[in-house]
Amino acid sequence: MKAIATIPRQTLTNPVFPSGASSSPFEIQVVLTNVAKGLDGAYYISQLTGFPFPEGKAKIYRIGSDDKPTVYKHYKFLLLKR
Repeated sequence: MKAIATIPRQTLTNPVFPSGASSSPFEIQVVLTNVAKGLDGAYYISQLTGFPFPEGKAKIYRIGSDDKPTVYKHYKFLLLKR
């Protein structure tokens, strides 16, 4: 097994203290939830956000033959079906 891509890190302005000394951005804790190979041969990776659970940050990434992740879809709410 080998890694083919790295999902970009996401940062967010502190939602509790959006301005002032404590307002520095911090990294969102993301959770990769699924990987599927599409009919086009690309890999699709779904990702939900953890703390502080910012709205609209869930994404599906597409990794094509160039091995670079691009955002395939943004979701306000991402529901995964088994």
